[in-house]
Amino acid sequence: MARPKKRNSRKKRKDSPWWQWLLIALIAFGLYKVLDHYLPEDRAPAPPQKKSVAQPENKTDSQKALETSAAGPIKKFSFEEAQKLLPKEAYPDNVQPTELQPTQGALLAYAKTVDGKTPGPQGQKNTHPGLRWVHWDGKEYEPRDLNFKDLETALGGVSADQMEGMPHLAEHPFHESGADIYPTRIFLKDDNHEIMAYLKVDDSGTSWAPLKHASGKKMPAAFVLGTTAENSRKIRHRKQAGRQYIIIENGTLNEFKAYEGYQWTAQAYYWDKDHFAYDPDYSKKLTEAMGKP
Repeated sequence: MARPKKRNSRKKRKDSPWWQWLLIALIAFGLYKVLDHYLPEDRAPAPPQKKSVAQPENKTDSQKALETSAAGPIKKFSFEEAQKLLPKEAYPDNVQPTELQPTQGALLAYAKTVDGKTPGPQGQKNTHPGLRWVHWDGKEYEPRDLNFKDLETALGGVSADQMEGMPHLAEHPFHESGADIYPTRIFLKDDNHEIMAYLKVDDSGTSWAPLKHASGKKMPAAFVLGTTAENSRKIRHRKQAGRQYIIIENGTLNEFKAYEGYQWTAQAYYWDKDHFAYDPDYSKKLTEAMGKP
């Protein structure tokens, strides 16, 4: 009689359903998030991000003026506001802004640095004079610079290279024929003489005021003032018979008659529409008065 086969008492393991594996995965992920939140971090630091290095900008005067004027025209030309409209070669710590009529803009007097030279205090040494007119055209400021070399024809051998420091504009200009005339002091290097030049400003812009000399020659209205052993020159302003005059007083010393002192003559010029014109009669009258004891 055949022996009956033994049954395997160990039951075959059935595969777990898919949802059990999903549940296990969710529980594991939840534990990971809990541990990640509460346990101290022990992670390698993230690599530092590269900072973008700003490249130096070499902006033109027009670009700077455009940026300054993006918010509209300057309402009050303070020291800080004027600095924004200066050229890059301007000495930064000294500027004299002169506000003009609303339609005319402003004048900015400054000292211009010289390559290879260290400016003195307030830029009054080792610099050249600078003068900039800025005008709002409705969209932006368009700066224009005065050329001091244009004065040389009137200065008897004094060159623009001898001029030094920031020019000084008179606080109160002459108001003549729709123009403002600003007497402007300009200083000379290693010299106690100085220059008085006249600047014309109107709605069309600014320029050195022209002068028609007694000889008929036209030149800028600019004069070297000061005193030496042989010569002396002074300047004064006078309103006479409804005309605004500049009066040049020239003194000459005769070395053989030094005891007589300076012999004085006067030249009187009045503003005639667009230039200073010589007045021979008034000049003669003033000269005669200066010769009287």
